[in-house]
Amino acid sequence: MPFNPVLAIRMVQGVLAFIAMSLGATVANAINTETLGPPTTITTVPSSVVFYIFVAVFTMLITVPYTIICPRYFPLLANPFAMLAAETTTAIFWLGGFASIADHLRRHKIDFCGEGVDACAAARGSIAVGVLECILFFTTAWFAFSHIFLGGPQHQQDQHEYEQISGQRKQQCARPSSRSK
Repeated sequence: MPFNPVLAIRMVQGVLAFIAMSLGATVANAINTETLGPPTTITTVPSSVVFYIFVAVFTMLITVPYTIICPRYFPLLANPFAMLAAETTTAIFWLGGFASIADHLRRHKIDFCGEGVDACAAARGSIAVGVLECILFFTTAWFAFSHIFLGGPQHQQDQHEYEQISGQRKQQCARPSSRSK
């Protein structure tokens, strides 16, 4: 079986999504269990952390399985435009996810990096993993885009088959009909 680099990228995307989910959950847990002020103070997890965890789960449960399983087992569901939409949407989600955590960390450093809170390192790590995921998904989105619009190898084969079929149809139309009135 030949080595498939896109499948290797998909596996890395899945593993990084799991790591990102773990780091985001670490940040959320540290913020939830943090006690700043009186015991009646309720701390809430920032929406940027919640969105980041959502993007990681979305990647693990929807995008990566769809882009691995559908082309192989359900080719009718693996429309090239749907694949491009899945890749691009996930890349934009990752861009928004890591950017929102980075912005929140910049503006509210005390939330993540307080006394005795280990969320600061996890937040920085989640930003790094989010950047890697964003780069990987934009790369695979470029692969999907080039396959559709720039004519990848499959496009050239499809074009050749289309020319053969259209040539056969032209020959059939040019033949005189054997039916007589």
